[in-house]
Amino acid sequence: MRSFVRVIEGCAVNKLRKQVPNEMDDKACLRRAELVLKCVKGFIMETSISEGSIPRTFQFLVPENTSHALFEGYSSLFSNIFRISGAMAFTS
Repeated sequence: MRSFVRVIEGCAVNKLRKQVPNEMDDKACLRRAELVLKCVKGFIMETSISEGSIPRTFQFLVPENTSHALFEGYSSLFSNIFRISGAMAFTS
């Protein structure tokens, strides 16, 4: 996954969309999301320490039909992985 993110960054890709298979249950979706978020965090940390690094904005979107419980799970992952101490607004 990290190699994938590095290639995307090197090619100046601005948007990336990953479709989740319908047969994935909530637990599998959260495991996949955790992997992706940790890889993105590692990428951010690696690239932010280099001199002349470019500020980046990451947006993570979920499908409109995401259940409330799964959405809350995603919100919890963000807070835990990125160690956010301030308030964050998660909207559905």
